[in-house]
Amino acid sequence: MLLDNEPPVFQNCPSHPIIVRRGPNGIEPVNLTEPVAVDNSGSIARLEVKPHGFRTPVTTFQDMAVKYVAYDFDGNVAICEINITVTDDTPPLLSCPQSYVIELVDRQDSYVVNFNETRRKVNVSDASGEVNVQFIPDKATILIGTFENITVVATDKYNNRATCHFQVAVQATSCVDWELKPPANGALNCLPGDKGLQCIATCNKGFRFTDGEPVKTFSCQKKSPWSPTSVVPDCVSEDTQQADYNVIATMTYRANGAV
Repeated sequence: MLLDNEPPVFQNCPSHPIIVRRGPNGIEPVNLTEPVAVDNSGSIARLEVKPHGFRTPVTTFQDMAVKYVAYDFDGNVAICEINITVTDDTPPLLSCPQSYVIELVDRQDSYVVNFNETRRKVNVSDASGEVNVQFIPDKATILIGTFENITVVATDKYNNRATCHFQVAVQATSCVDWELKPPANGALNCLPGDKGLQCIATCNKGFRFTDGEPVKTFSCQKKSPWSPTSVVPDCVSEDTQQADYNVIATMTYRANGAV
């Protein structure tokens, strides 16, 4: 008697995952043709399906694997495994860091910021697993006294995206002499004091402050705001002669009627 070592064969076992579709009313049922196994002996001893009791059509909200196992009468086994994949159209959960200000002590015109260093402050998660996080732009040269808008894009493995935004500003730290700008047509002289700085603003010859004061004084204590303000007013010309205008008005009246 010859021993049969040839296992059964599934004739229609899918080679690719079955994709669960989403319709107008949500997830649609999966309807697949049950794989058929044949054997060289002419018959199959038994066919098992795992999970037990699996039938189509079936509605599933998560990925699952269905395994068909065919046995012949000599104990040979064939397996058809079908992966059912639920499409993911839900974007990642994403929250940006709070906008923040970079304060500089040393005088400079601009400051280079690498926003990728803020990655640890970005909260992101997705049920599908790993999420790619991108900063747009990823770095920038920010002029002192200005800011940059940054967009964070989070993308999951199904190409679903979420975005959020924050700002980064660069400014001089409080109570440094270069935080004040000299007045137009004038000068600014700053001297260190016991607890901070004192700056005197004056106007060039032929110019004055609009309120008529000969000088303006600004002071601050370390890491405190300037008093009375951090904005030095410009000087204007002392020549206050106003331009002369000759205006000729003409009125025409209509007889026996309204004006």
